[in-house]
Amino acid sequence: EDQGLDDALIGQGVCRSGSRVCMDAEWGACVGAILPTVESCNDVDDDCDGGVDEDLFVNACGVCGPVPPEVCDRVDNDCDEEVDEGFELNACGGCGPAPVEVCNGADEDCDGRADEDFRVGRSVDHCGGCGDACSRNNASPECIAGQCVLVACDAGFSDENRDADDGCELGERVTVFVDAAAPADGDGTADHPFQTIIAALDGVLPETRIIVAPGVYEGVLEIPVVGVLIDAGADVVVCPADDEADADAVVDISADYATVSGLQIDAKNLVYQGISLRCAAGCGAVGNEIIRVGGGEASLDAYGILAEGGDGVRVVSNLLAGVRSTGVELNGSGRASTGIRVADGRAIISGNRVTDIRSADATVVGDRRSGPLAGAATGIHLIRAGGTTMASNSVGDIEPGVSGTAGSFTGGTLAFQGAAAVGVLVEATIGLSIDGSGVDREQEPAAIRRLRGGLARTGWNGHAPLGGPPGPAIGLSVVESQDITVTSLRIDDLVGGTGGGIDRSVLGLGGTGAGVRLNRVTNLRFTDTVATLPQGALGGRSSPRGPTYGFELLDGIEDVLINETNLVNGEPAFVAIGVDEPIEVRGLQMRAPVATSNLGRIVLFDLTGPIVAGNHIVGPTAGGGHDAGDAAIGIHLRRITGGAVVSDNTIEQLTGGQGGS
Repeated sequence: EDQGLDDALIGQGVCRSGSRVCMDAEWGACVGAILPTVESCNDVDDDCDGGVDEDLFVNACGVCGPVPPEVCDRVDNDCDEEVDEGFELNACGGCGPAPVEVCNGADEDCDGRADEDFRVGRSVDHCGGCGDACSRNNASPECIAGQCVLVACDAGFSDENRDADDGCELGERVTVFVDAAAPADGDGTADHPFQTIIAALDGVLPETRIIVAPGVYEGVLEIPVVGVLIDAGADVVVCPADDEADADAVVDISADYATVSGLQIDAKNLVYQGISLRCAAGCGAVGNEIIRVGGGEASLDAYGILAEGGDGVRVVSNLLAGVRSTGVELNGSGRASTGIRVADGRAIISGNRVTDIRSADATVVGDRRSGPLAGAATGIHLIRAGGTTMASNSVGDIEPGVSGTAGSFTGGTLAFQGAAAVGVLVEATIGLSIDGSGVDREQEPAAIRRLRGGLARTGWNGHAPLGGPPGPAIGLSVVESQDITVTSLRIDDLVGGTGGGIDRSVLGLGGTGAGVRLNRVTNLRFTDTVATLPQGALGGRSSPRGPTYGFELLDGIEDVLINETNLVNGEPAFVAIGVDEPIEVRGLQMRAPVATSNLGRIVLFDLTGPIVAGNHIVGPTAGGGHDAGDAAIGIHLRRITGGAVVSDNTIEQLTGGQGGS
């Protein structure tokens, strides 16, 4: 028999009927009945009246009692329509540290880059891809632009079959020893070393390894024998004798696969080349220091390292600090200075640091009409160098000489243009890879920085004196070349030269500062970040200021893609005027607090069918004026034919200049 509740309460809330059993003519106790109780805040109908938690306080989450605390779990725990408030979220939008990056092609730490900690294609551990290590038997390889390159064989081994894939064979090299402190009658053994490197090279056998002890070794070196390796430790100085100023180079390598490593080459301002690489294949300069190149009386261009005509020439981890031509041509023009030049060959150029490059001033006055020019100053120059790879090089502190003036001409004197300062110059080259990531031999981040355009002299002593235009400062200049990729390049602190002006007291227009200048280029790809940093690409130091460009595209541009690029300063930051072929400008990230012109950040004039998509422009604030202020323009297109595609661009924080009263 069911007992214990009114029928109306049965089944309401928690209430349940019970039962008791009749035994021996007597009812037993009621078992299982649940009777109404006082309502409590538990999301249950305790009093069995059909209501739940009635007359009790209900919080923001719709239940009574305190609001639940917020927990960092991507859920709105406290029901305030905010998720994980009060917690510092990581880049992935979650709590705690961002996930650790794993080398797998994905972006685990949500920084917009995949596998950035592993230097894929640049490190020996991940050269061909994640986990694809670069190794060579009995050798020290380097990963350069995704290629596993044999830089040097281990002690006692040589690459006799010239097949880098199988490393260095087990055959022992012939080894001789040199010590400047040894007696002059040494035979090259470890116990009786030669006294000079020149003596070791006299009659040297192919594939010989010459181990050089610390000391100063005087006399230029010529290496005409295949496979010779000069292996120097610390404090090995090689310099020309005082009567060798007419030598072509301090070290001249004409033999295939010969290498100099670890030398400190001091040209003493007597010789115009530090190292000359004139082999047909495989010779190299690895880990050397080269200083004080140039000077003397000869009228020659100066080169820290000059490689001509070789295939697979190696220029790796060298320091070039001080290449200064002082030569002057017959017409008074100054000669050029270059840190590394590769011509008519294929090279591996990696981990070098090129600094303090100065070219010669022109003589002050030339002939009646010609007017002398100063020599250009260039960090790395490639000409007809197809197939070359460049990685992790630093170029900085480049400044050409000062221009001269012509003699009396139409009643006055004409000052001529200042010379260019160029970080990397590429000419007439088909097939080139430039990877600007990583560190140089000094373990500094690779970059092109601190370039100063050449100064032009002021006209003088005439009725109509004319000042010369100053030289530009250009981070990367590519001319008449094709099939080029540029990755992760950093460009910083470029200043055009001061103008010559129109008399002794008035300076002319400042020189151009350009992060990248392209002229007659086909199939060029910029990827990752090509940055002109906040102090970069400033104009000339005279008044008025010269133009400044992040990217400057000139004539003959075809199939150029500039993508995922970060430009800071430069006004315009990107300019293309009169380019014949369609161009694409995608993914630029531009920031500039103040505009120096009213042209705009992206300027495209006189083009056919350009595509401008996915760019983000922040700023600038335009300058004011006595009458009307300058305009602040994000994207400026003018005289476009064939239609333009402008889509998915973000432009913000543009402020026009204030007008006068």
